[in-house]
This record gives sequence, structure tokens and C-alpha cells, in this order.
Amino acid sequence: MTRTAVLLNFYECVYGLTIAVVLLASGFAFASVRDLSEAWLLAPLTLAPLGLLVVAMALRWREFRGYAHIPGPKPSFFVGALRSLLLHEHGARDRALVELHRVYGPVVKLHMAWGNTPFVSLSIAPKELGHKDMDSNRVADNTVLPRSLMGLKRGERHTAHRQQMNPQFAPKAVLQGASRLEEVSALYLRTWKSGETRHGSLKADLHHWSANSLGAFLCGPEWEQRPDLSEYLAAIGELEEAISFRAFHPFFVRRLFPVRARRARVAYRYLFDHLEAAVERRLQRRVTAGVAGGPPRDVLGALVGLKLAPTGGKASWSHKECVEELISLVAGGTDAMSYTLAQALYLLSRNPDVQDQARAEILKTGVRKTEVFQTGILQAKDAGKSPGDVFVLNVIHETMRLFPAVPFSSKISESQSIEVGGITIPPKTNVMWMKTAIGLNEALFANAAQFNPSRFAAGPGGERPAESIATAMPFGAGVRHCIGRHQAEHLCTHFLSAMLREFELVPVHDVAVTFSATVSVTPSSVPVRLVPRPGPGERQPQNTALLDCA
Repeated sequence: MTRTAVLLNFYECVYGLTIAVVLLASGFAFASVRDLSEAWLLAPLTLAPLGLLVVAMALRWREFRGYAHIPGPKPSFFVGALRSLLLHEHGARDRALVELHRVYGPVVKLHMAWGNTPFVSLSIAPKELGHKDMDSNRVADNTVLPRSLMGLKRGERHTAHRQQMNPQFAPKAVLQGASRLEEVSALYLRTWKSGETRHGSLKADLHHWSANSLGAFLCGPEWEQRPDLSEYLAAIGELEEAISFRAFHPFFVRRLFPVRARRARVAYRYLFDHLEAAVERRLQRRVTAGVAGGPPRDVLGALVGLKLAPTGGKASWSHKECVEELISLVAGGTDAMSYTLAQALYLLSRNPDVQDQARAEILKTGVRKTEVFQTGILQAKDAGKSPGDVFVLNVIHETMRLFPAVPFSSKISESQSIEVGGITIPPKTNVMWMKTAIGLNEALFANAAQFNPSRFAAGPGGERPAESIATAMPFGAGVRHCIGRHQAEHLCTHFLSAMLREFELVPVHDVAVTFSATVSVTPSSVPVRLVPRPGPGERQPQNTALLDCA
């Protein structure tokens, strides 16, 4: 019996035991009644639990009837369709969802465990998901990072925090921090050119590169470049696991699994201490330099400015809010960027024609250091100046279509129903768009299984192509779209361009790769070798060192 089967059986036992306790308690109460006067006194105590149980069961049957018109696996009363969702274990829900869409079509219902809001998964992304009244499912995020943009519910406070943070992630702000990112990338490129890795494998190096690049962008000189960030990365992974587990499992899992809850608290505390130290260093720098104000030059500067705002002012943030916002940003971006770049290398190594085309575009025009991203495509006035930038950005987008780092996202509409493909989805439903299934949808993307970055190429006048990355919405939609999109696109595009200039990407075919999907997807290895390319005027050595990065 698999671990998931044991877990689901345990959940059913919990529900069954709860019902048995209610029935037994009520039965003993009735049995103890001796006369009519006692019956009137005990009636509320004995009937109330039974009444709540009957109401809860009636609501469950009502839920099943309300979704009967939507295709999907037949649910059990206690755990719903969790057996179908966790068919390949907890870390492979993305695979299970893709298979469910193949069986049931573009709209699939998924009843969760009794007491949880049902999901409806989509392999298309309707425009309604971007409506300002649609909020993401915050149940799990709010239990882990309640003070951050990830955990805050849609409302005045979330809107104010978002508006205050948005300028730090605008294209102009990203370009201002580009020099810090280049320093981190250059360090890894030099190491790989020597035929070595910094952390034992390409997977580990990409993970550390992502953490250091994002940390340098967010915190500037206050980011501590530690030789080994394994514990830091493990803490991020533990938080993602906690959010993922709480989002899909019964509402009571936080209380039934104290060891899991403790691991999440320890991870949170580690990340809080790590990033709080950066905040304190920035505060000390301001005091030492005598800086009283001025526009912040990075995210940390913006947060410190908000922290030091007059007490009671609209811009004032608490200390915990500032640090927790940094935690949410590193948790949301570190694994996602690492995975995207890893899968881009994988796809390019197995599609040498695309790799050659990308390198030719890069070498023909060079890589400008002043890219300006706008809605996922370089501005029309800049598009002709650096086709290498445009093409590599399209490689990143095509990678995200086939291998989205965050495979599914969800929104919930409190009052309005949504119609998708002629099927009405009731209000108060978690509407989840399954990004992997959307990317493989032949109705949306021609030859969907083919790796073809040119599908996103803009027209001669810079107009948006017929096939757009916005169709798959890998960065989310509406008020919850990824705040770090421009930064992630710039960082991944710049580093991938540098890697293509310096290396040939050679596939490794004898390595079995497994994937675990929590909030982000994590591969067990990156089956690619980096072969250093000769510089201008150099000849390729006969015994070129192969960096075996699997």
C-alpha cells in the first residue's frame, strides 16, 4: 500500500471516528435521561451535535448535486476525489491532473475532503480569471505567510501593499539592479568554464545561482553571499511543502501532523532570521551614512523606508511585515527560476537546431544590457536592435509553456458563476487553471508537444503573435499576477544568453529524472553537459573538458 493510500485511509478513519463519537455521546446522553424534566434540560446538549452533523452531511450531498453536471472522477463521501488527485503521490499532482484532463476534457471537477471547498480544474484559461473581483485561494498561504502579499486576502490592505511594492519590480528598477545580477552569473560561468561545479552538480549550482541572484536583487549589498546555501534552500522547500500540503489536504491536517507543522515553523524561523539580518544591516547602513530618506534603490530599501514611515501612516509597515514580505519573495521566485532555467537547458540540449538558432541570434547582435520588457515582448522600437534578446526570451516563454514552474494556480469567485466550454462553474468554487494541460492543449497551441520558441515571435511591426504566452498565464492573472515577472524574465534571459555564448549544451541520456511538484516543481537532476566553446580566434581543444552536470 502506498503512503498516499495509507494517508487517505487515515483521513477516512478520522471522519468516521468523529461521527462515531458524536453518535455515541448523543446516545449515552439520551440513555441517561430518567424523567421528562431531565429530557428538556439535556435536549440541547444531545441534539445540537446531531443537528450539526445532519446539516454538515446535507451540505455535502448538496455539494455533490451542485457539481453533478461537471465531468470528473466519482468522489467518496469523506475524501472526495483526493485519491484521483494524489494518484501518483503528493508531489505529482500535476501529472495526475494532466491525466484527468485527458480523460474528462477541459473542465474537471475535484471534490476535496469533507469540509474543504471543491476545485474545478481547467485546461484553458478564461478571461474571467483576471477579473479584479477574483481572488486566489489564500487558505494555505495565510497559515504560513499571513502578513505577506502571498497570505493577505484581496482588499484595501493587500492593494496598498501591492501598490507600494510594484515600483521596485518595474522594468526600470530591474535594469538598475542588473549589475548585481551580472556579478553572480559571472561567478558561476567562470567555474563551469574550468570544468568544475561550485556545489557538486548543475542542479545544485542553478539552485544556488537563483537564490544568490534573487537575494542580490532584493537586498543589494546587504545580501550575504554564503559559500553554501543548502540549509536556506531546504527551508524554502519546507515552506513550499507546507503551503502545498495544506492547500489540498483536509482542513485539520495542521493539527493532526505536529511534526510537519514544527518543520514549517523551523523553516520559517530560519528564513526570518536570515532575512531579518539583512534588514538590520540596511538600517545600520542608513544610520552610519546619515541617510534620512531618498528614493530606495532596491526592494530592501523600499521595505526599510516603509518600516520607518511615520507611525499610523498609510505607508507604515511593521517589522514582521517587512521581513515576511522578503520571505514570500524568495519563496515565490527561487525554485521557480531555477526550474525554468534547468528545463530550458534540457530542451535546448535536445533540440540542437533551436540551440544553434538562439546562439546565432545572440552572437550576431550581442546581448544588450538595457533590455526593456513590456507584457512579455520587447518593445517594438527595441525589437529590431537585439533579436538575440527577443529569441532567448521566447525560449524562456516556450519552456514555461511546456514546463511551468508553478504548474497550477487557483482563483475563487465568492458571488459569480463562470461558464467555460458551455459548463457553468458555481460560485464559491476554487477555479484552478492547470498550466501544464493548458500548454499542451492543441486547441490553443499548434503542435503543442513541439519545442518551438518561434511561435511567440512578434510580427514585423512588433504586434503580438497569434500564439501568446499570456494564453497559458504562467505568471498568474489579475491582482495576483507575479509581482517579480520582469525581474525573473530579465535574469533568466540574460543568464541563458551568457550560457549559450560560453557553452554547447549536450544532452545526457542515461539519467532518470524525477520531479516533485509542491508550490514549484523540483527536478532530481539536470541531464545536460556543458561543453566550453572557444573564444574569438581560439581553436577547440581536442580534449575539451565536459562538465557532467547530471
